[in-house]
Amino acid sequence: MAGDIAFTSGCFDLVHAGHVHLLKSVRERLPVGVKIVVAIHSDSEIEKKKGPGRPIFKQEERKLMLESLKYVDEVIIWDGWEN
Repeated sequence: MAGDIAFTSGCFDLVHAGHVHLLKSVRERLPVGVKIVVAIHSDSEIEKKKGPGRPIFKQEERKLMLESLKYVDEVIIWDGWEN
């Protein structure tokens, strides 16, 4: 299992208890050694998808919030939303 990765992505704008519960639940179910990587959509991608005024929190702020969770090993900013 060492070197294995669990991956998820999303906006994570206004990180809330549901996000934390999801990531905690994933962590609890994974074998030891599996890394959880979260990709957050870039500011420009969110604005394209959700319109002006979004995101509420900029990508670096959202990245910092997720990195502070003990359930997350790595956060990357992703600029490739599928249309």
